[in-house]
Amino acid sequence: MKAVMLAWLGDAGVWAWDTGLILLVAINLVAGTVLVATRNRGLVNRWTSRWLAINLGLVGLAVGGPLVTGLLRLALNALPSFGAASAQLPK
Repeated sequence: MKAVMLAWLGDAGVWAWDTGLILLVAINLVAGTVLVATRNRGLVNRWTSRWLAINLGLVGLAVGGPLVTGLLRLALNALPSFGAASAQLPK
């Protein structure tokens, strides 16, 4: 069961990194394309705060997700195996 949880945490960290990175690049490409295509300064003034918030959220997902899952995996590895503790108890 411990190996299953470690594998799931590893997969969740990789998913968070991949998703955050792909969405970050996609959002910035769309924003850059719209800016170059329209050349509207009002558009920049209206959407910069939202764009910045989305970028910060996606960076938080891409960095924070693997960081949290890595710390959880480290803590789980520090625990003794679930079956090993009961095997060592006196009878």
